[in-house]
Amino acid sequence: MVSHLLDIPKGTKGAGGRMNGKAHLAVGLATGIGVSYFSQSTGAEAVVITSVATIASLAPDLDTAGSLTHRLTKPFRVVNRIAFMLLLSIFFVSYLSTEVSSEMLIGGIGVLLTLLLLKRITIKFQLFIMAMVIGIIGYHYGYYSIVLFALYVGVASLLPHRSYTHSLIGLVCFSYITYQASIDFGMEPLFLAGFLGYLSHLLLDSRCIPGNRRGIKILLPFRRPIV
Repeated sequence: MVSHLLDIPKGTKGAGGRMNGKAHLAVGLATGIGVSYFSQSTGAEAVVITSVATIASLAPDLDTAGSLTHRLTKPFRVVNRIAFMLLLSIFFVSYLSTEVSSEMLIGGIGVLLTLLLLKRITIKFQLFIMAMVIGIIGYHYGYYSIVLFALYVGVASLLPHRSYTHSLIGLVCFSYITYQASIDFGMEPLFLAGFLGYLSHLLLDSRCIPGNRRGIKILLPFRRPIV
């Protein structure tokens, strides 16, 4: 069910023996359940802890058009479709009415062309826009962990795949985000869940797993070692 919600694609391994979303998802879920168990968390708190661990296990792949990226940008595409249909309806009503000024029609055409252009932009740019929206919401409600997460997402959307999000720098940054989340929401296990979930992704993408020929540059900006 969770894999359906996250739109995890089917398959085993990608190019170069790369682990797919299902493997990261499964390990992230197991990590969250384990942290919840050992921290004796139950109910809603256990659900939040498991969710954070799962998101953390998928977060490094926000630098590519993966499952979590598609999920985060889905609202963008939904709003785009709704706005497009509304504008078409307005144009139809305007065509039947004589009370609409030419300035309003020109403005509507401009908005329509903008929406058509937005439909052509890359999913990573959509992710960048969604990151800004998430950051504004987090700042408005005073949840700085959400602001930091939005900053992480925005930066990740600009990076090439398997670069800084797949390094110790990414691990430290995301761990700090979950540390701040543990303060914002008053749940100490969130830090451990985020740290272990993120670490699990790096381990699964490393050459520690048989068949992972590509590995990761764990000490970026230094190009070596590749683990």
